[in-house]
Amino acid sequence: MDNLFELAKSITKVYQEGMKQGEKEEAKNMKTQIKNTWETLEQQGVVRFAVEPDEISQLADLEGDLFNPTFNHSVTPEKLAEDRETFIEKVNQDGVWGIVGEYWNGERWQQADSVWGFVGDDWKGSGYDEDIKSLTIKAFKKQKFCPTCHRPMKEIPKP
Repeated sequence: MDNLFELAKSITKVYQEGMKQGEKEEAKNMKTQIKNTWETLEQQGVVRFAVEPDEISQLADLEGDLFNPTFNHSVTPEKLAEDRETFIEKVNQDGVWGIVGEYWNGERWQQADSVWGFVGDDWKGSGYDEDIKSLTIKAFKKQKFCPTCHRPMKEIPKP
């Protein structure tokens, strides 16, 4: 009986590791597909990715509870204060930014998605850039054009 239990545990472990590896492979393939599709559409001049200054976010928004000793018991208040000063220096030096994905509808640029509140280039490697590119690609592909004049079709609002 113990041997069966150990065998079942072993099979379960192998299965779970295989699933994790499959998920990693699938995510890697998805990233590659987004990257390749984006590059193709960008070369055609129909999508673009912009980094723009964030003029709305306030320091309190950016900090959240990062430096609040009430929520960070494992860090001394002195270290939190020091980290806060470093963070403020980074905000002042590198600025606060938003990333925007846009697509061309044949008449004007349309914003598909955006995320704001990044200090410096913290958005790089965050995954948000890939999400925005993916959503921009989907929005671009979802468009419908007039078969005669090839202008974007206008959605008729429902009453």
